[in-house]
Amino acid sequence: MTTDAGDVYYYNAATDTSVWEQPPDYVEEAAAPVVQAAPANNPWQELTTDAGDVYYYNPDSGESAWEKPY
Repeated sequence: MTTDAGDVYYYNAATDTSVWEQPPDYVEEAAAPVVQAAPANNPWQELTTDAGDVYYYNPDSGESAWEKPY
């Protein structure tokens, strides 16, 4: 966490305590993954093979791709 003055401190929500020094058991939260949303007029569909592999299919053009095309 950061104070209004820009000083860093550590807050434990489970115990409702805060400290200035980094605790020895501190684990930094992973940033949430950025998910790119498809444009509203995007025809691509995300599908899954019988083996569980994800692929993308465009019914308008008949194209398919392993990599996300948008």
